[in-house]
Amino acid sequence: MRHALAPTAPFLPLSPALEPTGSRSGSGSAAPYQIRASPTLFSHFVAGVTPHTTQAQFLEDRSPVKVAACGRRWGKSTAAALDVLHLAVVGDAEGAPTEQMIVAPTADQATIIGDEVERLLRNGPLSPLVRSITHAPFFEVALTTGSVIRARSAANEGKYLRGRGAHRVVVDEAAFVSERTIQEAILPLLADTNGQLVLISTPFGRNTFWEYFMRGQGGDPTCRSYQFPSHQNPHISQAYIEAQRVTMTGAQFRAEWLAEFLDDQATVFAWALIERATQGTVAEPAPAHRYMIGWDPAKYRDRSAVIVLDGTSQPLRVVATRRLEGRDYSSQIAAIAALAGQYNGASVMMDCTGNAALLEQLRATGVWCDGFTFTNATKQQLIDNLVMSLERDLLTFPPEQDLITELRYYEYTLSASGAVKLGAPDRSGAFDDMVTALALSLWVPEQATPQLVTWDDVWTPEQEQEFERDRVHIGGRRGW
Repeated sequence: MRHALAPTAPFLPLSPALEPTGSRSGSGSAAPYQIRASPTLFSHFVAGVTPHTTQAQFLEDRSPVKVAACGRRWGKSTAAALDVLHLAVVGDAEGAPTEQMIVAPTADQATIIGDEVERLLRNGPLSPLVRSITHAPFFEVALTTGSVIRARSAANEGKYLRGRGAHRVVVDEAAFVSERTIQEAILPLLADTNGQLVLISTPFGRNTFWEYFMRGQGGDPTCRSYQFPSHQNPHISQAYIEAQRVTMTGAQFRAEWLAEFLDDQATVFAWALIERATQGTVAEPAPAHRYMIGWDPAKYRDRSAVIVLDGTSQPLRVVATRRLEGRDYSSQIAAIAALAGQYNGASVMMDCTGNAALLEQLRATGVWCDGFTFTNATKQQLIDNLVMSLERDLLTFPPEQDLITELRYYEYTLSASGAVKLGAPDRSGAFDDMVTALALSLWVPEQATPQLVTWDDVWTPEQEQEFERDRVHIGGRRGW
């Protein structure tokens, strides 16, 4: 079977509209066959974008599997969009139209590369090739060449990917896509075309993405991998990158800006547990479902975080997340009361440490709520309960990046007095409010769920007979 991206393929002439007309940035022109063969030259002469050195290195690799571990702002979305455009315009090894799929953990993330593709198409010489661009229900670009570019979410174990084929699949934020989704939903897309798998992501633990990365470093002729720290983008100053160090933990900086893979030694939640629990999507309230809300009110440097948990059946499911930034307590209380009402009169568990008045104000709205007071001991119990729920597969949550990031970097630290502290270090710009809200929401069914009492629970047949005798007796005297 021929490979869709065979480097020795003949290249058909470019259409007159896409012939290079001169030099850009002082460089000379290139022949059409060179532009067809080279994504970098195509980007420069046709799309009008000059990739930087390491982007060009990534673009020119035609391995069946290529992996890029990228730091923030390296330019992975632009590089991927240029790669996708090149194959869509020039076609496969024989110049035939191609189908490509952009995949990411959520629909919003999948459209990031799609939006860049659309921008390059609409704002440059490639615009005559656009047949249609649709955004709903799914992002899709159709070119007059017959090529199609689609973007889909990997949610629900790749349910929106199944049943299609592709000459290339680009998985953005691949570190957040499960092994099962890659094996059972993504790889089958390439089976009929012998197409290319592209995995790009910021590193996030030693997971399936890391395994592919190591495979590409180990001499596998079918797989090549690259590590692109942020400073390899010449358009970002080193001073800017260094300024980010003080806004996050050392582990975060190494992963997100230096593109390093880190182990789980100091973390509370093992990556394998996070990955296993990441499934499903956010959901609107369902009739007769029972919901619990965890609320970590904003104070000091933290943001207010809210988690809604569906406790109707196991595993418990996170169905909504909220951040209430820049709001005073009165506004937050109103928002929580409204959210509880929306989710079938949900019970609320909130952090009331040093702020019992806030709990009473929420109760005054008619919402059933209870407060959790944090000490070193109670926080350990709360977080242990969350860890055990993950270990026992009793909890799932959608691929909400803020929540997953906080879980990944939630850690044990040792204070000067020797006490163990849980959470994001005080000296960093990291947050742990979403983790706290999740743990609080889980504590509602565990410790503080009000029991619904029905008339049958307290009214026996004997009591009913006794009441009937009294009613007749009293009624005879009082005219009941």
